[in-house]
Amino acid sequence: MKTTIKNRCGEYTFTMSIDFFQILDEHFTTICKAIADRGLILKELKEFFEKDEKVIEKIIRIIKKSFELDDAALNLQSELGISEMAAKFILNMPLSYMTSLDSHEIEKMLEKYKKQVLKIYETIKDSEEHNQSFK
Repeated sequence: MKTTIKNRCGEYTFTMSIDFFQILDEHFTTICKAIADRGLILKELKEFFEKDEKVIEKIIRIIKKSFELDDAALNLQSELGISEMAAKFILNMPLSYMTSLDSHEIEKMLEKYKKQVLKIYETIKDSEEHNQSFK
């Protein structure tokens, strides 16, 4: 099965030995949780960036004074009042990408993400309807 993935770095087409729907069926709960978590993180970050213009400087200061990543995550949570998921998301984000973000950019990411979730939902719904017609 040929699959194409598009992201900021380009477009990649590859052949999968496992069907997408088989993966979806086997890991449905995990996939749904990951989708929901990502949406919540983006929403939380958008709200946070809207409240504070100097958020990047605060994040950098907190990370610099932390000894380890675990400390940085805990410090981000306690000092900024963000969730553990959002703190980990921030820590995994390249600094060059983070510094280019603002609330409008995050809003665009959130809207794009909502469209992707809707597309996945429609694919699942179509697949379920297709499978029901063969029963």
